[in-house]
Amino acid sequence: MSQEKTGNTTLRYSDEELNEFKILFQQNLEAAEVELIRLNLLIEGKNKQDLEEKYRDMEIDQLIFFIKRHQELIGHLKKSLKRIDDKTFGVCRVTGQLIEKEMLLALPHGNKN
Repeated sequence: MSQEKTGNTTLRYSDEELNEFKILFQQNLEAAEVELIRLNLLIEGKNKQDLEEKYRDMEIDQLIFFIKRHQELIGHLKKSLKRIDDKTFGVCRVTGQLIEKEMLLALPHGNKN
């Protein structure tokens, strides 16, 4: 974990490491946006199908759940990318300490980054 001191001994990830995060998160963002489009198209198809109403409604509810989940993920990834640009990504807001890289890769939009 590489660290840089800025000003009053605040730690942060190096520009190179932030760029690695940025590339990965941009790829994840693109994939999530494509999946969101796919899910929305599925809902449109379900609405047009002549399925029994109760089964169609259950499938649509499930799709809506996944759409909301992807919308949240997209929002979190965009916020993480903004923090990368601000060079504050990966720094705990409470302690000011660096969050472990493995944790950030596993959950880039956790509450502590």
